[in-house]
Amino acid sequence: MRKKLAAISLLTGALLLWGCQETPEEKIVREKGSASVENYQEAAEGEAGTSLRERVEAPETYTAQAKSEDGIFTMEAEAKVEVPEADAISVYQIGAVPLTQEFIDRFTESFLGDAPIYDAYSYTVSTKSEILKELEELKGYQAAGNEDPYGYREDYKRQCQEAGEPCDEETLDAVFNLQQAIDSAQAAYEEAPETVEKKQIQPALGANDYMQGSDKAGDMFLGVAEKDGKMYQLMFTQGELDSLSAKVGVYDPENGSDWSLANNYDATEGEGLPAREQVEQWAGDREQAQKQAEQYVADLGLTDFQIQGSELVMKGRDSGDLRGEQSSIIYEDGAWTFYFTRTVDGFPVTYEMNPGAAVEDMDSTIVPWPYETCVVTINREGLCQAQVSNLYEVKEVQVKDAALKSFSEIGTIFEKMIAIKNSDLASAGVKRYDLQVSRVTLGYMRIYDPGTDARSGLLVPVWDFFGKQSQDIEYEGQAYSYENAYPYNSFLTINALDGTVIDRGLGY
Repeated sequence: MRKKLAAISLLTGALLLWGCQETPEEKIVREKGSASVENYQEAAEGEAGTSLRERVEAPETYTAQAKSEDGIFTMEAEAKVEVPEADAISVYQIGAVPLTQEFIDRFTESFLGDAPIYDAYSYTVSTKSEILKELEELKGYQAAGNEDPYGYREDYKRQCQEAGEPCDEETLDAVFNLQQAIDSAQAAYEEAPETVEKKQIQPALGANDYMQGSDKAGDMFLGVAEKDGKMYQLMFTQGELDSLSAKVGVYDPENGSDWSLANNYDATEGEGLPAREQVEQWAGDREQAQKQAEQYVADLGLTDFQIQGSELVMKGRDSGDLRGEQSSIIYEDGAWTFYFTRTVDGFPVTYEMNPGAAVEDMDSTIVPWPYETCVVTINREGLCQAQVSNLYEVKEVQVKDAALKSFSEIGTIFEKMIAIKNSDLASAGVKRYDLQVSRVTLGYMRIYDPGTDARSGLLVPVWDFFGKQSQDIEYEGQAYSYENAYPYNSFLTINALDGTVIDRGLGY
């Protein structure tokens, strides 16, 4: 099962990349932030005071069809058209907010109150007795002549055989070598403390003693908090990729973050999953969870952020079976995840699941700028995890009352470009690829020009098209069927001002 899912995921990723290729018929033009504002116009004087829906003549429901010339790709739309209740929309210049001590203090207090915070290393370091237990286990395997107790080497041999590739001893030792594992455990035992002595610490960049000497010590903090009988991991970082990142989540000493394998219930394959009723019972009352999430964000001071999406998610862990195809995820808890985005002048930033950290190609030297993020996950027991990152600083208005293309123009662009984008899927092994568009939204998006300035850009209005997709794929002589119902995965993003198509992964 795992192998099949991996193959399908690989092909799906290839399809997403394929959508970025140029076609002989026409290029998909993508906007960059710095120069694009020169193409934007003010709305005509007669449009002032009319609603945005009236201006763009947007229907309540969008109905359309499209297909590729070879007939493999089809699109059908019976979609609700969502337009903010506003009379105008402006184009704003934005920048990146740096991570400050004031924000660190506010985030810590908002989610953890006055709970004591401990240095992560002092809290989680293994003691001599814990390492001795592992060491004795390893030596027991060696005494019994079992050089591959966890099946790592055997599993790798099998993979090499299936791929028709050589498998030498040096590579196997790199995968797992029992004597090396014993030597490593022995060295750790010599340096380990007899007991754990928790060190209380004030969250701040560079405050962790064990990071001292590293050139990144001043860009990170990692701690563990104790609150209401639970442990929470607390992390702050800043760097080239994230100008600001703050995370907190329930901490499991054995497996790290409890929710690191959380999955959207509705978009996950149904085989082997618990019933939705069970997951909702684990998650608890949704309305209560939403109120709690909103309170956390309000306490954080992000008063212009509102919920723009939510999902029922499950917590999973690996079954522990290391034998390849038998490996599976065991789901044992549920929660509600809420996605908050910024609202400017009554006009929200559209929530879309792409983090925006892609680059043009593998040789690119550009450091990408991920999108602003504010996510809170709550279940019946309270906070599961939260993340705030890459906050924007909204600066000057560039175009105060921007002129928008009509919805009929946007629809025509979508129908043409979605077919072009999926015009040569046969070469990727696709036999059938269907899109069903169920929601179309008008909202803000950040675009930028990383070649000019990687930490400033524009907030511009865009149209996004959401729904379901299904595919029949042939891979290595086997047929697979795949369905995807991610509600926040936009099929295409179109600039509402000039009709250009924007790549969500690249951010322009």
